[in-house]
Amino acid sequence: MSQPDPLILDAPEHRPLYLMLPLRQKAAWGACLGLIAIMAAVALPRIERAERDLRIVATQALATNIRDAALFVNIAWRTSDHPDDIVAEGRRVHVINGYPATDSIADAIWDYRGFIFHADLGLFAQVHASDPATCSVKYQPPARPDGGPSVAILTNGC
Repeated sequence: MSQPDPLILDAPEHRPLYLMLPLRQKAAWGACLGLIAIMAAVALPRIERAERDLRIVATQALATNIRDAALFVNIAWRTSDHPDDIVAEGRRVHVINGYPATDSIADAIWDYRGFIFHADLGLFAQVHASDPATCSVKYQPPARPDGGPSVAILTNGC
């Protein structure tokens, strides 16, 4: 008797597993994969909405962080001799009317990962938003010494 040629891969042990399954099991696997595909198609929009909601929450959290940092600088400014600069979080912050200046608010806050800071505008724009300019936080120091800072949140482009 002759032995099978090792270069010919038509032997049953060389066939893919799904070809060796009976027809009923192939149909079951096909139905299972079809069900997984339908579930993925339904879940994808929900995942996108969840990501949008997370960007909105991150923007609101940054606004809270900016308000707290501005208040901290104001308290430090009021308890000292009203200097032009305050050291906050180990960084020098320029002060206007008792609150951080527009271009130095980023130095007063601890962390703003996921945002790009535009110093000339005092704008923190969300990096991963579809329109970063409309998913942002804008800071403006008070125009008068007796006023408070303005922190505006835009989330319609998140």
